[in-house]
Amino acid sequence: MEGSDGEGPTVEDLANLAAQLTDVPRGSQRLIFKGQSLTEFPQPLKLLGVKKGSRIMLIGKKFDPLAEENMKAILAAEKKVDDIEKRLNENLEELQGIEKGFLQPELVTQARDKLSRKIQAVSEDFMKTLEGLDALVSGILVEESSIMLQTFNNHLIHLHTFPYQAK
Repeated sequence: MEGSDGEGPTVEDLANLAAQLTDVPRGSQRLIFKGQSLTEFPQPLKLLGVKKGSRIMLIGKKFDPLAEENMKAILAAEKKVDDIEKRLNENLEELQGIEKGFLQPELVTQARDKLSRKIQAVSEDFMKTLEGLDALVSGILVEESSIMLQTFNNHLIHLHTFPYQAK
């Protein structure tokens, strides 16, 4: 491994190499040498005592595009719920204004009908958001259960092909 400067390879060079070899992005990596986290990216490995043949532990999680997509969907749903809460609070304030008599009596019925339609629209948006989250969670559960089923099948195949000898 060649360093990016004249002092030999740095922690950053090592992290980049580890990312290439393992598909664990730099931001998800934790490199550990002799019990110490290697966090100073510009620092040369030589100054840390790392030599050829040294063992460095990498802790991290590979990039998972599906998990990333699911996280984005969850964050979008969270934002949508915040928007729905804001709209419901606005409708509540409007209803409280009507109840306190801030509106002329002949306009109250019309205002209540309009408010009822607004609340119905917010309720429908909320139900759509919940359905989207339900589909997302169901998809995650199906994916996890299929992985578990595959693991179970692999164990069954292993047990089936395991040579058994009676004594």
